[in-house]
Amino acid sequence: VIPALLEALKDKHCSVRKAATEALGQIGPVDPQAIPALIENLKIDRYGLAESTMKALGQIGHVDPKIVIPILLVGLENKDSFIRY
Repeated sequence: VIPALLEALKDKHCSVRKAATEALGQIGPVDPQAIPALIENLKIDRYGLAESTMKALGQIGHVDPKIVIPILLVGLENKDSFIRY
């Protein structure tokens, strides 16, 4: 399941990326390979993808703080209140 979700994180359709992101968040700790793909999806601010990605990163939980803290700080500056929350 994880390899298919990792591949879906690169899909051209944001709805597919969002569904994969949410699934990875629900699974919890996953392969560290998912983290760069999730971070890349933070750059796409459509269909709630960035919001879902921030939530998933929190749910995954075992991400290196040196990687996540700068991302979260950038998220706090986002104009979208759902991402800031």
